[in-house]
Amino acid sequence: MHDDWRLTNTFHEESNAHRMSERLEAKELEHDLETSFSERVIVSRDGAKVFCYAGSGPQAKKAEKLIRSLADEHDWHVESKLERWHPEEERWEDSETSLSRGAEHARRIESEREESRQEGYPEWEVKVQCRSHHDARQLSDQLAEEEIPCLRRWHYLLIGATDEDSAKELAKRIGAEAPLGATETVEISGRAMLDMVDRSGLNPFVAF
Repeated sequence: MHDDWRLTNTFHEESNAHRMSERLEAKELEHDLETSFSERVIVSRDGAKVFCYAGSGPQAKKAEKLIRSLADEHDWHVESKLERWHPEEERWEDSETSLSRGAEHARRIESEREESRQEGYPEWEVKVQCRSHHDARQLSDQLAEEEIPCLRRWHYLLIGATDEDSAKELAKRIGAEAPLGATETVEISGRAMLDMVDRSGLNPFVAF
């Protein structure tokens, strides 16, 4: 699955930016930027800026290496900036910041999985609300066939997950299989939430 990466190349002279965009789109350079549909780098220009859009960090860095090589060859001065699209905040951010954020996220997910293993219950859960008791039973039976354990109560189902990423993937999968009209939400599990507060106030109810 691809991400969105943008390499912004700013030239001191607009004419050189135009020449660069032409060179990048030239047939003889296609093999340098990959020719398969999934690996293709999209090139666009706006004045003195040449933008390269790629589906992965390595592909974007490959484009940057090629551009610097061509710029050095023709003695064109260019400043390059590599950015990655942040889908939650809907903005471009510096690639190093993005990588640091990704590493931090990976550590948090691993910590949640470890806590789930140690505590013996899932840190996250997917709550499914069906339109009818029949739909809830049907979905429960379907999940059982797929060996996905769940708790059913009337129109509702609870499915545990070891971490937030797994819960989101599970919600997406269930959403594609659930009866029409069902809704899925991802939340930290009630048990895990109770561990964050006074355990003496244990509440056996889950609010939908």
